[in-house]
Amino acid sequence: CVRDMAELFNRTFSFNQDISGWDTGMVTDMGGMFSGTTAFNQDIGDWDVTGVGQSIDGIKGADIGSMYGMFWGATNFNQNISAWNVSKVIIMANMFKDASTFDQNISAWNVGMVTICSDFSDNTSSGWTTDKKPNFTSCTQ
Repeated sequence: CVRDMAELFNRTFSFNQDISGWDTGMVTDMGGMFSGTTAFNQDIGDWDVTGVGQSIDGIKGADIGSMYGMFWGATNFNQNISAWNVSKVIIMANMFKDASTFDQNISAWNVGMVTICSDFSDNTSSGWTTDKKPNFTSCTQ
């Protein structure tokens, strides 16, 4: 089974295929997965992301639990991912940085485990207001 999808589509500018049916339940790292995919705007709202944050064979690695830069520069992405269970994710820094059209309401996300969330939403849509964003309380950087 696939556990690491980090940078899978990184800078594949024209990628916009339907991947909604992918089994992502065992994936532990999605960092940079769609970074720079300027055309991507598919519905992935039903993905199981509960594995992001799980240890592999009991070992926590630096990238485990990462959604770092997942949609960084994904300028066309604007799908509802509010149902994602991100409660085990540790790193969300730059997750939506430069994702200029994203404005979905993900305020209900449980981000209590996130300790790194710097630049989470830099240069995003003016319509993506604070009330639609997660309430980070444990971030130290």
